Amino acid sequence: MTRHSTMAALLALALTVVVAPAVTASPTHTGARLMSRLPGSQVEVRAGHREVQTAPILPRASVRRGGPPSATIEVEYNGFSAKARAAFQVAVDIWEARVVSPRTIHVTANWTPMGAGVLGAAGPTAFYFLSDGFVYPAALAEALCDCQGGAPIEISANFNSSFPDWYLGTDGTGPAGKYDFLTVVLHELGHGLGFLSTFSVAGRQGGWGLHDGSPPPMYATRYDVNERSARSGGNKLTKTQLYPNPSATLRTQLTDGSVFFGGAEVVAQNGGRAKLYAPKPWQAGSSNSHFDEAAFPTGSADALMTPFLDNGEVLHAPGALTLALFRDIGWSTNPGS
Repeated sequence: MTRHSTMAALLALALTVVVAPAVTASPTHTGARLMSRLPGSQVEVRAGHREVQTAPILPRASVRRGGPPSATIEVEYNGFSAKARAAFQVAVDIWEARVVSPRTIHVTANWTPMGAGVLGAAGPTAFYFLSDGFVYPAALAEALCDCQGGAPIEISANFNSSFPDWYLGTDGTGPAGKYDFLTVVLHELGHGLGFLSTFSVAGRQGGWGLHDGSPPPMYATRYDVNERSARSGGNKLTKTQLYPNPSATLRTQLTDGSVFFGGAEVVAQNGGRAKLYAPKPWQAGSSNSHFDEAAFPTGSADALMTPFLDNGEVLHAPGALTLALFRDIGWSTNPGS
């Protein structure tokens, strides 16, 4: 997650309650076998430079009161202080109440020096090809098939121990000049659970997909097949008849600022397709893997998964649009935001 605004505090008040039936917007794959294991990737978040004071986005009250989770996320903490670990755990509790999985999701989290301005980076450790023809991030693949893949850890995450302006509290106050650690963790876990694209740009070529070491075909995720170009009438960017993979034509489409997510759940929630962050030039580790900053600005309830978070900005709930996208890519989620 990369955002020119300063990272908002994810005020995660332990939200581990399920008060209504889960929403399932995708076919189940119980008993389906995990096929080829493919390498994972990470999406990073950067500190922005704006200072804002907006109302914090908090979980609904019933979630804050606690209750049985609908998923279990276990974290191996490496190098975190007790206060940072406590804030991290609140973000974990929030996601445990939002997504549904019969399998334990394992996370390795590292408190480690990173590049200047980088707040954190996270992603799935592996992707798996399921029998429906799509590849899925490890945690989602295992939730769909109710089976264990070859990777003992499903999500890998790094957070910048050298960054000087963290706010490690969980009260959602978002002090001026400070970046809310809880918000950053909530954002990065979202990437680890599957909010990311496999599209990429190398030189003059744009491409997408994963493969298992054999020659093509390349396999798409359900996130990938919902990426569309507004300039070409809403065509899917995975439509190789129009956009050969890889090609210069595809590169142009990926960097013209007109990429939208067009899954049915997102369209229903948003009243239309949701704009993705697709700047020129391409920004590796950020492009296509976030909602667009201008479309979902600071103060929006759906701003968590935009590329930039401002200091003083607090987002402690995934947001209804993010959960709609999660359903489009295969997750079952609980009602609310």
